[in-house]
Amino acid sequence: MAAGSLISCENELDPIDRDMGIYGIYGALDLDEEVNYIRVKDLNAEFTEAATNIIDATVTFENLETGAVQTLSSDIIKWEDIFLHNFIVNGPIEPDNLYQVKVQRSDGVSVSIDTKSPTMPVPVPKPINQDCYTPIILTFEPTNGGTIELRVNIYGSHWGVPQVLTANEDQPNKITYEFTPKSRLEFVPLVGPFLRCYDKRNNKVRIAYAHFGPGSYEKFYSEDFKILESTDRFGTLYQDTLTFPIDTSRVCPQDCQPDE
Repeated sequence: MAAGSLISCENELDPIDRDMGIYGIYGALDLDEEVNYIRVKDLNAEFTEAATNIIDATVTFENLETGAVQTLSSDIIKWEDIFLHNFIVNGPIEPDNLYQVKVQRSDGVSVSIDTKSPTMPVPVPKPINQDCYTPIILTFEPTNGGTIELRVNIYGSHWGVPQVLTANEDQPNKITYEFTPKSRLEFVPLVGPFLRCYDKRNNKVRIAYAHFGPGSYEKFYSEDFKILESTDRFGTLYQDTLTFPIDTSRVCPQDCQPDE
C-alpha cells in the first residue's frame, strides 16, 4: 500500500455490522520494540463486563513482503468495568515493510487492515560547527511517504514546539527541516528574547523526532476518531534523537553592542 491504511471486509455483513463495523483495531507498532500489542474490540459489544469478557476473534499478523504470518495470542486486561483484549506481536517490526492485521469471526466474517512501516533513515544535519546565525538543514532520506514530527532543544530543558514534516511534491522521498539556532533560542520561555548562543551551557543542539509510516500520523491524531464508530487507529512509528555541535562563540555585529 503506497500510503495510509486500508480496511477491507470479507463476506456479507448484517445491518448492524454495516452501520457500526465489526471490530476496532488499535495500536502503534514501534520499530524499537521486540514486543508490540494490537488491541481489538468487538464494535457490536456493549461496554459491560459480561459483553467484553470474551471476544469472538482470531487475529493474525502478516508481513506481506516476506509472507511470514503469526496467529496472535491475547493478553486480557480489566479496565474499570470492561475487559480489553490486547493481541501480542512478537519479534521486530522491519522498516519499509507492508504489514496486515486480519481479525476473523467464528462465522468467517473478517476485517483486515494494512500499514507500511517507516524507513528509518539516518538524519543528516548540514552544516555543523557553525555559528548560531547560520541556517542548518536537517535531511531525512529516503522517507517513502512517511511523516516526521520533531522538536528542537537548544537551551536547558526546553524543547520547542513540535514541527510536523512531510515531503514536498518535487522531492517525494526526502523530508527536510531548516532552522537557525538563534531563532530557536527566542522561544525559550521568559528569557528567550534576551538569550545569545554564548549563554548556552554547552555547544550541543538536540533533535527529538518520531517517524511515522505512511498514513500513520493521520490515524493517530485524527480528530474524527470515535470509539464506537471508528474502525481503526493503527499504524507504525519509531522515535529517536540526534545531537550535533554548533559554534557558540560570540558573533559580531549580531552579539555586540555598537560601542564594543
